Amino acid sequence: CSNLHETNYPEIRTLRGFKVDHLNVNRPFNKLDSVKELIEKYSFDILALFETWLTSEISDSEISIMGYSINSSKACSGVLIYVRDGIPFIRQANFVEDNFECLWIEINRRFCKPMAVGVVCRPGYLNIEDFVKALTRILDNTDLDKVETIILGDFYVDYSAKEKSLTLQVGRICAFSFNLTHIISRPTRVTETSKSTIDLLLVNNNHKIVQCDVLNSSISDPSAIFCVMKGGVKKIPPKVFEYRSFKSYEKKAFIIDLKQVSWSITEGVDCVDHHAPLKSRHVKGMPTPWVSDKLLEMRRDRDFRRGKALSSNSQYHWGMYRKLRNFANREERSLKSRYYCKQIKDSKNESSSIWKAIKQTLPSNTMDTNAIFSNGKVNTSTIDIAEHLNQNFTNIGRYLAEAFRNTSFAASKDLLQNKAAKLILDKVKHSSATEAINELYWLVLFSFE
Repeated sequence: CSNLHETNYPEIRTLRGFKVDHLNVNRPFNKLDSVKELIEKYSFDILALFETWLTSEISDSEISIMGYSINSSKACSGVLIYVRDGIPFIRQANFVEDNFECLWIEINRRFCKPMAVGVVCRPGYLNIEDFVKALTRILDNTDLDKVETIILGDFYVDYSAKEKSLTLQVGRICAFSFNLTHIISRPTRVTETSKSTIDLLLVNNNHKIVQCDVLNSSISDPSAIFCVMKGGVKKIPPKVFEYRSFKSYEKKAFIIDLKQVSWSITEGVDCVDHHAPLKSRHVKGMPTPWVSDKLLEMRRDRDFRRGKALSSNSQYHWGMYRKLRNFANREERSLKSRYYCKQIKDSKNESSSIWKAIKQTLPSNTMDTNAIFSNGKVNTSTIDIAEHLNQNFTNIGRYLAEAFRNTSFAASKDLLQNKAAKLILDKVKHSSATEAINELYWLVLFSFE
């Protein structure tokens, strides 16, 4: 792979091909905005993260990114994969090992070979021989001649080290047994005292790799690694949302016209469209309204110091980089907290506005269905997916009824005839509701801090 210079990194977005990125990020829940900016800036199709340390208390919707589906594994240190909407994939549930963290998906693009993408992380306490044996069991289930394979992760081995038994074992099993090639040649983790290549990117089709390199990022100490592969990536249409424009709306004129319209759904809609027409707008990027010019300047200073530290390996520049990184993180959390608190505080007297503000603070739970596995086959066509879902939900009532076919309902009839049971709903005072809404201000403040 050819190396990219720092100034050429934005060109990754314009490169044609299938873009895969991998980053060792410690607890992305606290750095989600930075991860969103990274994935938007370079337009990656796949973003793999490990050492997420996500617990069962954090749902996938809380770490979701607009325009991407999410697959996560919260065992051990945790890994997750973001897949861009429009890319048909299924999760490989049978590629699981108890000894180490791994997550596999199978991508089925049109007119392309199936692709297996795996994120693998070996814990330090696991012996390298046992790790290689477990990884071999997984890869034995894949026909590498018919499936393009990409393995991302941390084997807890410095691949750039020379004449070390651990590295030789991993290299031997990958190169000879499964014809996998490590395509990253530069160090992925650089400190004042060491340089190492611990984040790996292994492929069995290196002849299809257009570009690959290390991508310096201030999200975490290890740098991100990426590759761009030749392949059919369907360009998805832009996100569009519809809204009604009340720019020229007049309430009195609307009421007069509405009274003159006959009671017809069609004519009534025409009247509404005349006074408040439907308009559409393209959604570009991910909204971050709390970002200020001061924060952008702090980020530029932080990235400048990181570049200086990497090139000079000066303790002074490393110290300045860490200090500026902490300043930028604190400033971003503070700006985000103040923005949402102001949104809720300014909307206290309008119920619609306050619910809109609250909705912005809550995670979205939207996910596109691009593929479905049924009858031993992966279906990616929208018509096939709709037919399988329709067949499932139209028959679900019959399947549930069969389970209770021989059940006696004598006891339930006695319960239904019992008229003593009552359901009473207490009235809620207006002052209690107002007090609960006002408390949301402090809940949002403490959640971001």
